[in-house]
Amino acid sequence: MRKLARTVLPALLVGSLAATGCGGFHGLTKPDVAVVGLRITDVNALASTAIFEVKIDNPNPQPVYLEGSVHRVKLNSKDIGRGLIGEPMELEPFGTLTVPVEISFSNLRVADRLRTMIERRRMDYEVKSELHAVIDGERAKAKVSKKGRLDLDGLVRTR
Repeated sequence: MRKLARTVLPALLVGSLAATGCGGFHGLTKPDVAVVGLRITDVNALASTAIFEVKIDNPNPQPVYLEGSVHRVKLNSKDIGRGLIGEPMELEPFGTLTVPVEISFSNLRVADRLRTMIERRRMDYEVKSELHAVIDGERAKAKVSKKGRLDLDGLVRTR
């Protein structure tokens, strides 16, 4: 019984600390994300680079300090890639930030979908974001996602 207590109790304690530590958002509502713009910045035969404008909303009455974020984007159900933001940002209470997320992708992976996207002048998107924050002096992580539709008329720009 003692041996069981020495092995099981510490494991339960570590598990409960991990569950309440950096995995939660410390009682705050997680921010919302959405893709609100798209700009093609570089195109060549094999690869392209695009800047996805990602809007992050803070639905809380206190600021959220982001240390960085990771954003994975799909267009018309096709995984485009992921972009990283490594600079700190402050989300004001009930505020919004729009951040440029650069993603390089293989033209071969999306070539079959490009013609359809261009012909329809719209595309469905999904963004899955992981936001790394500091809340009340403690690190927190929020995984958030959003699906939506982008209308290409007047939205997609080159350089």
